[in-house]
Amino acid sequence: MTQTELADRLYITEKAVSKWECGNGFPDLDNIGKLAAFFDISIDELLQAKCWTAN
Repeated sequence: MTQTELADRLYITEKAVSKWECGNGFPDLDNIGKLAAFFDISIDELLQAKCWTAN
């Protein structure tokens, strides 16, 4: 899924998704709930998720 696709589904900007992905910002509480619901996980699971990047 692209940043644009996720942004469109959550009714937010692609720039916001890019910031989160790059570690330059974090979703606000409303968007944390939307993300958890979208990925069908709890907010706890979302907040405990580890981000892995390829080196």
